Amino acid sequence: MNKAALPIFARLHALQTVARVAPGGSRVIATLSDASPLAALLCEVNETVLGRTLAFESSVGASLTLEVSGRRVLRVVAASGLPDADSCLATQALEDEHKDDLIKLMQAVAPPPA
Repeated sequence: MNKAALPIFARLHALQTVARVAPGGSRVIATLSDASPLAALLCEVNETVLGRTLAFESSVGASLTLEVSGRRVLRVVAASGLPDADSCLATQALEDEHKDDLIKLMQAVAPPPA
């Protein structure tokens, strides 16, 4: 098999996988047993080409809502149960100066398993 085709086959396999649905109709992107919930969150952002709002909620109740387009986080729309979200919420468009705060928010909503 051609090595260049492997990412294509992996993507096709991912598209064929049945989505897990949480009560209320939300799609589950990671569970407590997943090795890296943050990687799943980043994958969702990376796969979002057309503009939309992505809402993430952890099992402990923290939530983060992001406006995403072109595989980029444009802004933080809402945050609940997350410390230090004010600097990202107060801006209309995220800049490089908000990068560290955004990383902390994503890590807080998708912490690694204990």
